[in-house]
Amino acid sequence: MEHTHVNELLRMLPAEIQNTIHMLIIMWATGFTPKSWKTSNTILIDKNKGDETEVSSHCPIGLANTIYRLWTHLITNTLYEYAETHSILSTTQAGFCKHKDAIHQIQNACPSRICCGYFVGLRVVDYSSIRLIHFLCL
Repeated sequence: MEHTHVNELLRMLPAEIQNTIHMLIIMWATGFTPKSWKTSNTILIDKNKGDETEVSSHCPIGLANTIYRLWTHLITNTLYEYAETHSILSTTQAGFCKHKDAIHQIQNACPSRICCGYFVGLRVVDYSSIRLIHFLCL
């Protein structure tokens, strides 16, 4: 999409969203993030295990400010794209990278048939996509 189309789209957005985008641009330029955005509320969700009066029977959940979550997501994506474009990311740190998963890490860690003097074989089940991956370094 050309920049003229993007600018035209931005002009058609409601004023509130245009103001929010303008504020985020200023925050990016100045490096300023409001302290109130960085505060989250923590609630406890019952795990249904054990005594309900015990804190250990609950799971803490942090509820962050929505605009702060948007802001950190924008920063994270921008920095990730920059690092990937400029080949800054190490192949050994691919856990958070797009289109990479544990299988890529295993293949990087075991490029040959012998790992640490031993023959290595591995079977991995990826439950997120319901597939069986049989990877052997033999």
